[in-house]
Amino acid sequence: MNAWRRCLATAVFPLVLGCHRLPEEIPYHAQITEKDHNGSSGTYPILTYAGATLLRDGKPVGVLQRESDGISIHTRWTGPKAELRPTLWGAFAIEFDGICGRVPFPIEGPPPLWQAMSDSEVAKQIKGADHAFMLFLHAKLPDKFDVIVDWGAVTGKLEVGKLVIAPGTKQTTVVTGGCDEPPVVRLDGRELGTLDRRMRGAIVTLEPRVCHAFQTVAYGNARVAQPSEFFSEPVASLKEIPSYILEGAPYSVKTYGGKGATNTQLVRVACH
Repeated sequence: MNAWRRCLATAVFPLVLGCHRLPEEIPYHAQITEKDHNGSSGTYPILTYAGATLLRDGKPVGVLQRESDGISIHTRWTGPKAELRPTLWGAFAIEFDGICGRVPFPIEGPPPLWQAMSDSEVAKQIKGADHAFMLFLHAKLPDKFDVIVDWGAVTGKLEVGKLVIAPGTKQTTVVTGGCDEPPVVRLDGRELGTLDRRMRGAIVTLEPRVCHAFQTVAYGNARVAQPSEFFSEPVASLKEIPSYILEGAPYSVKTYGGKGATNTQLVRVACH
């Protein structure tokens, strides 16, 4: 039975079915959560994309904001009812400022149950408490890269790729998607080095003749399994992001069950 016949049947039996018609302009409310988030850390990286743009088939539909649930981001927009099916079956993406400029990363669109909704079912949901058609989207977030900066007494314009790092910022997490070449690090226009995107991060040192070491600190009966790693270049790659950045780990920590514990730190050391 097509939509017209359903509504005709509704006119005959109004108390049984009820007929819901689509408005000329459909209000949408898209909610985006992280795909496969285990919740173990209690943090939701999806929230860092507040302010990014939601795209549908390459066209912007709204700016993303933090949802009140504290675990997702959302946006609202309206569109003509003729675009309902293209919206349900559209290709969604989040576009943001990356280290190599504006870059979109694709996200999963509405689930099949939503895509199969009839016009009447969509209209009925719009008349609900939210007065909008809810779209539930899921994002598998892109890999991140951490840039750690030891400014020392240096000031100036620090550029990492196409991003400008605010003076004094010790750690910045960036996305390297969309880069055709290794991103270049510059201070006041002078090239310091490039980033190896295959690694977990990088330490950028702005003062001359300053070196650093990545060290593991053991407590209790724990043992250090790997030697310290030393860095003397202005831009050096990091295989791992330390727990303590440009400051020493605590001298002691509480350990449980007699197993000991370890911390990692990235600190200044004398140059060899």
